[in-house]
Amino acid sequence: MMQKPTRSSNSIVSATKNTLKYSVFAIGICAATAQLATAGSLTTTFATNNGFAGNMFDVVGLLGDLTITGLDVNLDNLGASANLDVYTRTGTFVGNTGSSAGWTLVSSTSVTSAGADNPTFVDVSDFVIPGGNETTGFYVFLSDYPNASMLYTNGVGVGTVVASNSDLQILDGVGTSDILFPGFVFTPRTWNGTIYYLSGPPQGSLNLDEQQGLTPFMAVQNSYKILEGISGNLSDQFNGTSSSSGISASGFAFQSSGASGTKAGSAINNYMGASKSKGTIASRMQSYGYGTTSGGVMPNYNVWVKGSWSHYNGSGNSFSGNIGDVVGGVDYRVRDNLIIGGLLAYGNANFNTVTTGVAGGLNSVGYTVGGYLGWQIDPTWTFDAMAAWSDVDYNNRSGAVTGAFGAQRWTMGANLTGKFDYKDVVVMPTFSLVVSTEKQAAYTDSATTLHAARTVNSGRISVGPKFVFPEMQVGESSAQAWLATKAEYDFSNQSTSLTSGLPDFGNAFSGRVQAGVTMAVSQSAVLSLQGDVSGLGSGKFTGYEGSGKLRVSF
Repeated sequence: MMQKPTRSSNSIVSATKNTLKYSVFAIGICAATAQLATAGSLTTTFATNNGFAGNMFDVVGLLGDLTITGLDVNLDNLGASANLDVYTRTGTFVGNTGSSAGWTLVSSTSVTSAGADNPTFVDVSDFVIPGGNETTGFYVFLSDYPNASMLYTNGVGVGTVVASNSDLQILDGVGTSDILFPGFVFTPRTWNGTIYYLSGPPQGSLNLDEQQGLTPFMAVQNSYKILEGISGNLSDQFNGTSSSSGISASGFAFQSSGASGTKAGSAINNYMGASKSKGTIASRMQSYGYGTTSGGVMPNYNVWVKGSWSHYNGSGNSFSGNIGDVVGGVDYRVRDNLIIGGLLAYGNANFNTVTTGVAGGLNSVGYTVGGYLGWQIDPTWTFDAMAAWSDVDYNNRSGAVTGAFGAQRWTMGANLTGKFDYKDVVVMPTFSLVVSTEKQAAYTDSATTLHAARTVNSGRISVGPKFVFPEMQVGESSAQAWLATKAEYDFSNQSTSLTSGLPDFGNAFSGRVQAGVTMAVSQSAVLSLQGDVSGLGSGKFTGYEGSGKLRVSF
């Protein structure tokens, strides 16, 4: 919060308005230096030709989060006392002028007018708006109009950029009457004023680098594990569940039904090798006498569950943490080459961080529900897709300051997997995409600083081959090893401040290596073990992932 200087007379106000502005800026510089942040300001204009009781307009944060520490506004009636309220909302003000829903009162301040076309400083309660090209709606309103009027300028067009720098943009908006959230507005109008800000949280408040940098990383990891589990489950069913016919992705699994047995797997492999076969999987399996129920038909229902654990280290010891996931589902075979199902998942994450030299952390717990489908396009290619909704609770800390906020996430993902024989090795190229949109709620931290709501978009593209090696006899059982390599690209609309020390996951290329072995431990049970190393070559993080899978068919 900036200290508002005392004004003893109108002449002093007029004579010292520039000194005030520079003093305010200097105070911001001192505060910013103490927390390795940068102070800044952005002005539209002070050339009024219109006015009433308020302005609504949008502000776009371009890089990192910004802490708003003060405003200049344009008021008439020199020397008058007025009460100025500031409201904000996540997203644009457009379409939200007639209702208070979604708006938050972030500051209410008494000011003394410096007169028309002179900046009247407003010492607002500090509040944070998100960066990453997110839009925040502003509403600046005189609650005791007509003690003074809010002066503004006829605009060019709502949404037009009227002022910008490297940190933010101020857009053309509308003028409002003396009715709060009137619905009817005067458009377009350009707000006359200045926004003063810091490029980090106010001193003593919660550092947002953990939230901004790690929530998209956590969302991608969790979404990817869910998609990976679905793909593995469907691959088991389409390609057979014996070790000789297909190996699923990471995780442990229990399946209550589905084709089983080595001969059943051989039947499916023979079918897959017959590119022009007119028979169905079910009929081919029945011809071998395996893989059917006592009624002579392929089982229709399947139940599965998968779990995994991962540990991550950030570059430069900026963070370290663990993520655990469990996902399971029930699906139904609509026809031989089409399966649909529903899923439930649980995920938790626990990370420790060091940002701007301050120890902190970010923890999360989330639950997911969704649906999926698998389609065997032809004997070579299989496609699967999923859509899921998650409810997530986060706990954030920076030094002694803590905060908690909730979020809701929508995730969509898809896999395209091929299967080709090369001598004794099965080559399975995989193309994967997962994207998520997470709406994070506004919250007030333990230092009483309000943090604005934000929308976090993130995702991953993953491409690479999997090599399944010939089956080996191990005692009375059999085992099969496999190896996979993947090139991955993670993307997000969030970015961390340069001084935070955390990696920026908004644009990260990396490599992944996977290896595993599948062993038939009995006639109806298969055990799989797998290890992953991820983040290779990214220069941002390294991940170590382990999983086990137990599959029982009956």
